Amino acid sequence: MNYLEMVGHLHQLCGVSGPAPATVLGQTGERARLVGWIRRAWDMIQAQSPAWLWMQAEFSFQAVVGQRNYSLVEAGILSRFRRWDVESFRCFLTSTGVPDEQFLVHWDYPILRDTYLLGSQSTNQSRPVVFAIEPQSRSIVLADIPDQAYTVRGRYFKGAQTLVADADIPEMPDDYHWAIIYRAMMMYANYESAGDVMAEGVSGYRPLMVQLSGDQLPAVNCGSEAWA
Repeated sequence: MNYLEMVGHLHQLCGVSGPAPATVLGQTGERARLVGWIRRAWDMIQAQSPAWLWMQAEFSFQAVVGQRNYSLVEAGILSRFRRWDVESFRCFLTSTGVPDEQFLVHWDYPILRDTYLLGSQSTNQSRPVVFAIEPQSRSIVLADIPDQAYTVRGRYFKGAQTLVADADIPEMPDDYHWAIIYRAMMMYANYESAGDVMAEGVSGYRPLMVQLSGDQLPAVNCGSEAWA
């Protein structure tokens, strides 16, 4: 379901008079509020957990001989980066392939700096076995410096998707798009003091969010706190 279709459903369920918006762009008055409530509802759902599966992505890059630090761009991440999944990093000798793959151990940056970036140790080249994240740039720091070409891969958490255009589709599974509409109904009901609309929104939103949590959160994080 795209952004415009969700606005149309919200318009119908809230009993707003007149035709539904033909576009999400350039609206004013009540139709602008409908558009805004859908966008805000999606923002709020994304913000309710840092671990939604649809907000995780894979990265992979080739670490080259003699280069210790790798920026977000060098790791192939061009936009919507939130943070690294530091438990997922691994690397393998590119010429050997995946059978050579080993996990990289995450260290806090000050510890890596004081161990591997000290004196003669700072120029050592061998297979990387640990890494850290440089706090300011969020770049990947490998230790030791690669002595050959290695493929480094893992996962990262994406920043929130913002709905802008009519055809924009929320990235979470299609089965749960109605949760956005129900959450927007609750905002409409707060604004209009519409108790019946609030009741319908709550009754639709809560069970869908329980299902979404079970489907799109790690088992240890599933539960009502994802939608409270």
